Amino acid sequence: MDIKKAYIRHFHVLLAQLGIDQVGKEGILSAYGAESSTQLSLPALSEINTRLQEELQAKQGTQRHNETALDKERRRVKVAVGKYLAAKHRIKADQWGLQEWTLIVKTICRAAKARNFYEIPLSRLRGLTYEFNKQRESMQEARKYITNQATY
Repeated sequence: MDIKKAYIRHFHVLLAQLGIDQVGKEGILSAYGAESSTQLSLPALSEINTRLQEELQAKQGTQRHNETALDKERRRVKVAVGKYLAAKHRIKADQWGLQEWTLIVKTICRAAKARNFYEIPLSRLRGLTYEFNKQRESMQEARKYITNQATY
């Protein structure tokens, strides 16, 4: 009986972690012909817990993937803004220190109209990366054009 109680507890913990409400729980139980988790057999509880555990791992894996995508895009936008500020001669082109990184993050937050750098969504980070790279490239093209015009 102790093993069954542990399986039932684990079942309820998994339901909570996955955010499955009472209606979802009733749906799972009805698939096994039960109205309560205490009515389930030990093999049925084991099967349900295994499936829920796999679903939880898949959900957590997706969240980790999203976090890494966000982290990558945060690094990309920092580099794009850093290169942009370096092209405008606001910071040194190399060896960025704490002051430079602070200015870069503040610039990103100002451009995104956000208070916290980590609250900026992935789509907005991608847009900022594109825009700052485009601005930097335009500045470089303008400098080339001006340099060519001055030599004639």
